[in-house]
Amino acid sequence: MKSVWLKGLGSIESVSLRIVKWEIAAAAIVIVCALATAWPVIHGMATSSLWIDEFYSVQKFASKGPGHVLTHYTVPNNHIFFNLLNSFTLDSDSLYLPWRVRLWSFAFVAFGAVLLLWYFTKAGKVLEGSILVFLMLANVDYLDLILQARGYGLLSLGAIVCCVASSRWFERRDSLTVAVVALSVWLATWAVPTFVLFGGALMALLWVTSKDGRWLVAGTLCLLAIACSYLPVHKELIGNSSTFAKDWGKGFADWNSISSLLSGNLFFGAKSWLVFIGVMGIAGGAVIVSKDLKEMDRGALCLGLAVLATYAIALKLETLLVRTVAFTVIPCGYLAAAVFRRLTFWQNLKSIRVAGMLLVVLGVTFITIQSRKTYKFIPIEAWMETARCIEKHFPQNTKIVAQFRSRQLRAYLSKDYPVSTAFDVTKFLAGKQIVVDSAFKKKDRFDTSVMPNGYEKIAIPQRRGDPQTIYYFPQ
Repeated sequence: MKSVWLKGLGSIESVSLRIVKWEIAAAAIVIVCALATAWPVIHGMATSSLWIDEFYSVQKFASKGPGHVLTHYTVPNNHIFFNLLNSFTLDSDSLYLPWRVRLWSFAFVAFGAVLLLWYFTKAGKVLEGSILVFLMLANVDYLDLILQARGYGLLSLGAIVCCVASSRWFERRDSLTVAVVALSVWLATWAVPTFVLFGGALMALLWVTSKDGRWLVAGTLCLLAIACSYLPVHKELIGNSSTFAKDWGKGFADWNSISSLLSGNLFFGAKSWLVFIGVMGIAGGAVIVSKDLKEMDRGALCLGLAVLATYAIALKLETLLVRTVAFTVIPCGYLAAAVFRRLTFWQNLKSIRVAGMLLVVLGVTFITIQSRKTYKFIPIEAWMETARCIEKHFPQNTKIVAQFRSRQLRAYLSKDYPVSTAFDVTKFLAGKQIVVDSAFKKKDRFDTSVMPNGYEKIAIPQRRGDPQTIYYFPQ
């Protein structure tokens, strides 16, 4: 008796129902571990302060309405399609509420995880789907990035759609799949232009490998849609591109850039030599299983080649920021899952599949336990946390001296606490004034030599620079 779960297992038709049940159980453990590892990040991002890039997106673009978002690109902070969506859902009461501002990113990540599980489960490969979801959610640095109120969550979803659609294409070769890939590449590129490097390479590879003219037509229409989307801001976009290297430096300079990207977003912060071994392992496995490729594997191979093309162009340009191509870890993980599936079904040996399942369960469990022990969510910039600390420890009408980006602090601070830049020793000694030092660099920090002896301080941790510090004179 065969189960519906056996569908899609390729030539391995002798797998027993017991093995399939073990796979389902293993997949359930992997999903639970993924959620347990991701929860501190999810909760933290839903409740913690925005940081400067998110503030800028809200203040300069989303809060000014759709028309402004579509026609202004003063700096690359305008992830246009993402800010366009946010401009419809934000109002004056929710401009700086973390969960409201980041709502679209939460939706993109959740939908991407569900899509992966749905597709792999439908194909009878639920364990591989759970592994890929784990790689996306349990790499806490990557999850932190794609949950920000920026376009990176949309890039992640776009990469997932491309992964699923690429495999579906080799199974069905239908026009809907071609349209879905083109649509996802257009919208993701409309958020962050660098997605076109991956999306364009993928569509070209699918056209070359299938020799189907629909990909050429779809790619052309996709490029036209991208050009039309950026037409209102093309002058600003060109101007920013010409000065980007000078303003922001080199993003991709050598292998270390790619190693850092993969380490922080796919390999759980591993050392560069371990990343190299992992990449070589995936590549070597892909070569081993390259004969008699199944439909999903052919799609994974195109994805892997598209990632290589993206990295090659990034190294050539040198100016791309690492986070703008971090979405490439999704197809890398997809390729790794495809290699795992083929190798663990090697030679029809059930023992290899069982050993593979056991190793996966032990590995994800170990990673989850270690993460829960050692990881503590800290916001990039702690503006809201500092504001809440002030409101908790100091009475209303206490004057706040804030000489560094006071606008971000005001966004969360009650109006009952006036903010200025002038320090008054008399008021400070009387407890009517406190100092908030939020500067990231030491040269910008508040000069404490002007304070009288005996002051005390409260440090609020943040990831960027030194902690935000509240100086006060005890009463």
